[in-house]
Amino acid sequence: MKRVFIILFVFIAASVFASGIGFHGSVRNSIYSYESDQAHTRFYQYARLSAVSPGKHFSFQTSMRALTDANQSLAGEERFKVYSLRFNGKNLLGKKLDFSVGRLFLHPGTVLGALDGATAKYTFSSHFSMQVYGGVESYFQRSFKVYETKDSRVLGGLFSFHAFFPQNCNSCIYARQTRRRHSGIWPA
Repeated sequence: MKRVFIILFVFIAASVFASGIGFHGSVRNSIYSYESDQAHTRFYQYARLSAVSPGKHFSFQTSMRALTDANQSLAGEERFKVYSLRFNGKNLLGKKLDFSVGRLFLHPGTVLGALDGATAKYTFSSHFSMQVYGGVESYFQRSFKVYETKDSRVLGGLFSFHAFFPQNCNSCIYARQTRRRHSGIWPA
């Protein structure tokens, strides 16, 4: 499943950004050495990469980490982490529609704010917008794995009122269901 997920994102990003692509990125390496029950020398490699279309309406972004321990073998879940991997559309339909698909940061009600799914925001006017999202919660360890929809489904929405008063007003509806329990619908 994870290979299909990654190949799909690479294919979409490559087809959208055929020419005039802006690439940005950073790579950081860290070495930590410590002793617990045994000696460890760990090498962390972090990468943040993005590709942006010429009109800046579409982008592909990722943030990931690889870990190597010089003294012992590590399991795959601990070795590779994907914090975000998403395809975005911004300012579409007359600057009214924004969307994201993939592993993305979304705070309302999700474990550590991460969701494997999609979100869309439509701005009706300068005073009112609506956001909807759905998918599954991301793995706590941020591995390449993706939950089945029956295991950890998330659906929700956010209504926002802007600039009516000195404050903004938001109303959030969140529904979460896991295989073990149904969390119900929570107005936030």
